[in-house]
Amino acid sequence: MANPGLDGADLRTFQPPDLPRDAVYTSCYCEENIYLLCQRFSSIPAVADNWLISAVFISNKAKKVALFFQKAARSARLPVVWDYHVILLLQPKDLNLARVVREPGIGESLEGDPAAQNRAGSYVYDLDSHLPSPCPWEDYLELTFPSSLLPEYQR
Repeated sequence: MANPGLDGADLRTFQPPDLPRDAVYTSCYCEENIYLLCQRFSSIPAVADNWLISAVFISNKAKKVALFFQKAARSARLPVVWDYHVILLLQPKDLNLARVVREPGIGESLEGDPAAQNRAGSYVYDLDSHLPSPCPWEDYLELTFPSSLLPEYQR
C-alpha cells in the first residue's frame, strides 16, 4: 500500500546500506576503521544523498567505558572496557521516511520528542561488535550499554 505522503519515493533507497564486504578492518584501530568506512559511504551517492554519516566517539571522564558484545571480550557475558571507542552512525536525512521505514505508526510515539525523532531510523556500524552492521540505533544502545552498568563505566 502506497503512502501518499511519500510522493512516490522508493523506500528501498532509505534502507541502510550493507557493510561493504571489503571494508577495511584492523583490530584495535576503531577510529581508523570508521574513518575509512565514513569515506567509503560518502563516496556512494545513494548513501551520501540520503543519510547523515557521522563518526561517534564514545568515552567518559574516567576513560573507562564498558561495552558488551565486543569481539575482544573473553566471554560473551563480559564487557570490554575501552578508554574510548568509535562507531559510525547513519541518520536518515528525511525523518518522515525514517518513521515509515523503521516501524509503521512510530510517528505518533515520536511527537514532541525531538531527540527521539533524530534517532528514528538510525543505524550503527561497529566493526568490533558481534552485533550486526548495520544495527538499529535503539538495539545497539540497549545491548551494548545495559542500564545495570556501574556509573564509572557508563558512556
